Amino acid sequence: MKTYAATTEGTPSSPITVLLNASRADLYDQCPLAYYHRWVARDLPTPSSPALKRGTDTHRILALYNRAYMQDGAQPDPDTFLRDLWHGHVASSPEADALRDYIDASIRGYAHYCALWGLRPVAVEQTITLPARPLATNTAITLTLNGRIDAILHATHNSPLLPEGAYFACDFKASAVALTQEMRAAPSTTIYLLLAAYWMKRPATDLTVGQFSPRFEEDVRVGFDEVELEAGRAHLRTIAEGMAQSKWGPRVCALCDHCDVQRQGRCPLQCAREVDTNDQF
Repeated sequence: MKTYAATTEGTPSSPITVLLNASRADLYDQCPLAYYHRWVARDLPTPSSPALKRGTDTHRILALYNRAYMQDGAQPDPDTFLRDLWHGHVASSPEADALRDYIDASIRGYAHYCALWGLRPVAVEQTITLPARPLATNTAITLTLNGRIDAILHATHNSPLLPEGAYFACDFKASAVALTQEMRAAPSTTIYLLLAAYWMKRPATDLTVGQFSPRFEEDVRVGFDEVELEAGRAHLRTIAEGMAQSKWGPRVCALCDHCDVQRQGRCPLQCAREVDTNDQF
């Protein structure tokens, strides 16, 4: 096997703290080399696109809707909310009109979802940090988890979606949601479960975590039993050890077709699809 190390190899000689959030953990899991260039060397262009801006704006408006829901204690009427939101707004371009239409559809889709399944937000854009803990497999490395959960939703009555009293840590998506098997495999799922459980002071096995696309009114949710949760924790420990030991080997993954590292000629894999996927750090 090859080892691609930025600074060190093997077990660190001094204590190292690894700070993990959901998106960074997922990126390292997909391709450590892409993670290195994005977050260690920081020599890739900052991602920017109309789709990213649309997602950011939609998240912001969904947060406003959820905060109004929590403040009023009753679900806001989406038409009234949107009328107040756009009061005095004058469209400046076709792009602005398209964004407004997208946000309107997202708010109405989310409002319908909450009303249909009896969901009420109990937290909005909640930032949570799990205190640093030494790894069970390597006490020279401590791991801190942090992140922001778009919304934690509470089921106010029984439904085919969730039993009454259940909680759902929800990540809003401007595009289509992930497949269930992708959610289960992603380290971000374990991170969101652990963060939500810590904040709510509940066992992680009592919660579900997932994604909801307000625009397309589709969702995916997963929960873990104790065995699955421990497997998720082990996955996070492996990622933390890899980062602490500067293991930045390239991996074949879904990013390869649109990877800035490959595009700039910095990936040693000349053709990702011709490489043995076992030959990684």
